[in-house]
Amino acid sequence: MLQALRSDVTETAQAIQSRHILFKDALPPRWSIASQGGYYAFVRHPFKGVNSRDVSRRLAQELGVITLPSAFFCEVQTGEAKNIHYEEESGQYIRFSVANVDDLKIREICDRLQQAEGLWSEWKVDA
Repeated sequence: MLQALRSDVTETAQAIQSRHILFKDALPPRWSIASQGGYYAFVRHPFKGVNSRDVSRRLAQELGVITLPSAFFCEVQTGEAKNIHYEEESGQYIRFSVANVDDLKIREICDRLQQAEGLWSEWKVDA
C-alpha cells in the first residue's frame, strides 16, 4: 500500500516546498524567516519592542491574517537574567502556516504584512 501512495506523498512534499519558496520570496524585506518546518515558518516581525502576541492580535483583527505568537511555543521564566534577553528576542517571532494556504493567499498575506508597516505607524520598524 505504501508504494501506491508514493507519488501522492512526493507531489504533496513538492507542493509544500513550492509554497515555502513562494512565501520566502513574497515576504516583505523587513520580515525574515528564522526557521521553517514542514508546514510552517517562524518569521521575525519588524516592529521594535512589540511582542508577538500584540502583532498576531492586530494581524488577525485588522488585516485578517491568522498567526500564532512565538509566546505560545516558548516557556519563559521571568526574573532570571539569562531568560530576560531570550524573552525579548523570542517576542519578535510569529508562526505562519504555509501548507494549508494556496499561492494566491500567500501573496495576499505578504501584501498585508507590507501594509501593516504603514498602518501601524505608532510602532517603530527595524531599519
